[in-house]
Amino acid sequence: MTQTFTKGYNHKVTIIERQFYHFFFFIYDALLGTKEQH
Repeated sequence: MTQTFTKGYNHKVTIIERQFYHFFFFIYDALLGTKEQH
């Protein structure tokens, strides 16, 4: 039971991390794009 819980928790963290990094790079990209335009 503990192993299954840990597995599910790790999977959740991975998804959240993936979304966070995707969001972070999207904003970072947008900021760089704005900088290059000016």
